[in-house]
Amino acid sequence: MNSPHPSRSIGSNYFYNALLTATNVLFPVVTFPYVLRVIGPEGIGKVTLATTIVGYFMVLASFGLGTYGLRQVARDRDDREQLGRTFTELLALNLAFSVLALIGFLSVLFWYPIAQQEGLLYAVTSLTIVLSVLSFDWFLQGTEDFRFVALRSIAIKSASLVFLFVFVRKPEDYVVYALVNAFALGANNVFNVSRVLQSVTLIWRNLKPFRHLPGMSRFVLITLAAGLYSGIDKLWIANAVGSIALGYYAPAEKLARLCLSVIVALPAVAYPRMANYFQKGDRRAARQLVSSSLSLCLLFAIPILVGGELLSSTIVLVFAGQAFSPSVRTFQILLGLVLPVSISTVLVFQVLLASGREHLYNFVIVGELALVVLLNAVFVALWNQDGAAAALVITELFGLVAVALLSRGLGVVALDWKNTFKTLSAALVMGVVVMLLQQGLLTGHNTELLVLVLCTVAGILVYGGCLAVFREENTNKFVRLILSKA
Repeated sequence: MNSPHPSRSIGSNYFYNALLTATNVLFPVVTFPYVLRVIGPEGIGKVTLATTIVGYFMVLASFGLGTYGLRQVARDRDDREQLGRTFTELLALNLAFSVLALIGFLSVLFWYPIAQQEGLLYAVTSLTIVLSVLSFDWFLQGTEDFRFVALRSIAIKSASLVFLFVFVRKPEDYVVYALVNAFALGANNVFNVSRVLQSVTLIWRNLKPFRHLPGMSRFVLITLAAGLYSGIDKLWIANAVGSIALGYYAPAEKLARLCLSVIVALPAVAYPRMANYFQKGDRRAARQLVSSSLSLCLLFAIPILVGGELLSSTIVLVFAGQAFSPSVRTFQILLGLVLPVSISTVLVFQVLLASGREHLYNFVIVGELALVVLLNAVFVALWNQDGAAAALVITELFGLVAVALLSRGLGVVALDWKNTFKTLSAALVMGVVVMLLQQGLLTGHNTELLVLVLCTVAGILVYGGCLAVFREENTNKFVRLILSKA
């Protein structure tokens, strides 16, 4: 029987997900410097705190649906009727949990003093909870419809860019900035509804939505703990130090996350394929895909780490301006996330979650959450936002060690050490060139933007040239992956 949702090429999927990732990187590079300069540290801190709190209730609204639903769709996509039934059941559960999440969030407005002071801001950000029920990215990714997701996102971000420059003009417009973000989510979801209804038929007979709760509950522990973990640094800074310190932390974290988003596109793309491999018991194919993913992540992670550390001061000044100079050290610390997060993302998505061992990952997340709370309690009091950054890096290193130990027993983890050494050598040569070039340009009184552009271009050329000279094989694999039509 022909599948209603045939598998796309991994190369095609990666291309469109890389296009989406590039868009997600490019738009903040254009918009965030503008927002930082217009709104300032205090306004950015307020929006960051509100978004973080809303994010917790978004986790409750999804109740683990993002990862669980993606995996179920990937498994059921060859059976149209079963796919329609699964989608309908998950939609009903998502609606119910979204209502509960909205009620919970509104209750926060009555007892959290900061929320009471910024009632309009928190009301605007609550729109994302309402609109989240229409977010069907888990279905689109499960059917590997990455082309639609990428093109839709580009169109919506372009419209948001126009609204941002037109309506956000002064520091008091931080609420409008939050509204523009909510618009982007809502518009994405409207397009999702149209696309999904073309691909699946809602089936209302013989529904058993509660059969999904055990599986979703395992994922919700992951997403809830991960949500708490990812936001605890911001909450701690805001409550222990204040909105201004959080405003300094926000661009540094944003820059570090942008660096990571370039690297982790492949693990996200390959997750439904890995789930399919484990379902079929094809360990050989799974091992090959994990090895390629690790090598490709390191191919980007190592030079980004080296170049980012060397150019950190210039990057922050170009991106955020002189008012955010305290963010430079914070950014330097947060760049320590690049290697551990890149590697652990591959192991988590392509090994633990794809193989159905999310219960093991629960222990890692809980351990990370406990550790980051403990470290923040000590480090933020000593070093403000820099302390929160250090706590996060240490916790991610702990998480990488734990995930690596849990993944070893499945027999699908392998790393090409020979080519990784070539990658490291090329990055070190690039680092020397970039360091010398930056020193020469800065003594010539050139602008930070010019220094950043010239050093980045030179770094890319030197790194690529060294890879070619060293005959690093993963570069060719990456090119073939993008061009593959298989």
